Amino acid sequence: NLTQVLKVDSFSLDGALSLDAHFLVAADGATDGHGGAHEGGHSHEEQHSSHAHDSMSSLGLEMPEAVDRSMLENWLKSVVERLGNDLIRLKGVLRCRGDEAVRLIVQGVGGHVEIGEVAADGSSGYAKGSRLVIIGRVADWTLRKELKESFLALGGDQASSSARM
Repeated sequence: NLTQVLKVDSFSLDGALSLDAHFLVAADGATDGHGGAHEGGHSHEEQHSSHAHDSMSSLGLEMPEAVDRSMLENWLKSVVERLGNDLIRLKGVLRCRGDEAVRLIVQGVGGHVEIGEVAADGSSGYAKGSRLVIIGRVADWTLRKELKESFLALGGDQASSSARM
């Protein structure tokens, strides 16, 4: 079952908190900023310079468009090169441009990334869009913006180098 392999809906905040009461607390004692206050009185909309989060975070990327496989491969290579040891995990299901009956399955741990294909019939439960999650040290707002913009460029009408970071 592909849902089990991809661990769809496998994360439970209640479960994480039951195992580690400090799951949402950063090393400096502040919460992650989502429901708690940061020291210094700044918001997440501000760019972080003097106190970028060093802890792990995730970035979910989503778009309705299909992607070209070769552009996706080049983009993933640039993400791996850019993030280096800060990249922990990649996971995604993306529509394949030119073949609506195929979904590209992205699995990555560290710098090792694999792209597989699976038939996406109407009963498979796959979303109609393209989704990818990056887990690692990706809390820097400038980096997040660049990753999002370059990911969205993969959905453009023409294959171009604009999708590279």
